Amino acid sequence: MYIIPSRELLFLIPIILFLSCINKRYVCLAYSGAILCVMSFLFSGMQIDVKGIIGSVGIFHLIEAIMILLKTDLKQCKKEVCCKNGKLISVNFIERYWMVPFALNYFGAIVLPIGFAFEYKNKKKIYFCGIELLVYALTLIFIYETTLKLDYMIYVGILVMPLMHELFVIKNRL
Repeated sequence: MYIIPSRELLFLIPIILFLSCINKRYVCLAYSGAILCVMSFLFSGMQIDVKGIIGSVGIFHLIEAIMILLKTDLKQCKKEVCCKNGKLISVNFIERYWMVPFALNYFGAIVLPIGFAFEYKNKKKIYFCGIELLVYALTLIFIYETTLKLDYMIYVGILVMPLMHELFVIKNRL
């Protein structure tokens, strides 16, 4: 297993930026990676390592799941909110943001640092999100491993990457 080569990352950046204009949740590599994989089949000259992208998305989500499961304490913020009767009350909002930084390394030099923010709102939900994310990550890693022997599993991976991720997001309303 290896991380996405710089060449593929150069193709992913514009896709990520475009998807972020649609909705912030589409910034995830699961969506942009799937789009890049489909593009590589449509335009055969791109020579994208589809197997590597599937495996890398699985590894990134595995790292995120481990971070969530190991550290699920919460940060509280007080916000003032206006009630219906016009009184100002103070409410605790519980939030958790995970920043998973990585940098684009091209020709030995860091070109563009990027960070992805993940938001989780309560401790029980955080734990179950971590478990579900772990299942998602292990599923993608399993698909990656099977693509090494069964070429048709590439198509399964391209479908599972965004669809399973979207089900996870919708179910948990992230």
